[in-house]
Amino acid sequence: MPVKIESLLEGMASSPPTMFFHLKKAIEDPRSSFEVYGNIIEADPAFSARLLKLVNSSFYGFQQKVESIQHALNIVGTEQLSDLLFSTWAIDRFKSIPSEVINMKEFWRHSIACAYGAKIIAEYKQEPDADKFYLAGLLHEIGSLVYYESLSDLAVKIIARAKEENKPLCEIEEEVLGFSHAHLGAEILKEWRLPDLVVEAVRYHHNPLAAKKFPLHAKVVFLADVIVEKMKLGHSGETVVGTISKEIMQAVNLPKFVLVHTHNEIQNSFDLVFDMYFGGN
Repeated sequence: MPVKIESLLEGMASSPPTMFFHLKKAIEDPRSSFEVYGNIIEADPAFSARLLKLVNSSFYGFQQKVESIQHALNIVGTEQLSDLLFSTWAIDRFKSIPSEVINMKEFWRHSIACAYGAKIIAEYKQEPDADKFYLAGLLHEIGSLVYYESLSDLAVKIIARAKEENKPLCEIEEEVLGFSHAHLGAEILKEWRLPDLVVEAVRYHHNPLAAKKFPLHAKVVFLADVIVEKMKLGHSGETVVGTISKEIMQAVNLPKFVLVHTHNEIQNSFDLVFDMYFGGN
């Protein structure tokens, strides 16, 4: 019997801290300043500490240690810091999923690699919101985590069946649950009030040609996802690698060498990106 999405959304034990919404509102207010942003972040000491850990990671490679939120805001930027904070909250949020369902470190290895790949492609295309491509890539499989957590026994069966039948995970999810992890992920991101472009990229990351409002975001996340799947970086539960069609490449207006470049950049620098979140863990 199909599962109701509403029941899974209601079962979510926590939503993003209020700080994120206060920060988002401040960022959207042209009268706000770095001092206002800093005060919002510093009101939560735990997130302030995480933020400083992120910006002092090897990935950024700053010669001098960043010791204050104000300094971090000046050198990294408000939008990127906001997204980094949301990313680390999301990673912490799903720590309780049993290892019998999925290895969470490998799950995030896949997601973080996809995020990095999406940002590389967006930067090649000189997109002004490359960090939002990163966030969409990081969260593209978040719907899987929602039902992996709430329906762990069923999740094990769905993953096993997809592997045995060599079918895309979405296809088995549709048959068993009545919806895919992409659909569920988009719904939870709406609940969390994330930007529409991130929601749409997550909703259509397996079917990017169906995205209408923000088609580029969905296609770029799809491309990054396929590259990372082919590299076998991490594991999200998916066993079937997508196919990059000429139609998608033409729609993105991307030369093939960019896919090779993205692969190489991930291969060369991914450990630094991953250690930004998991270094020392």
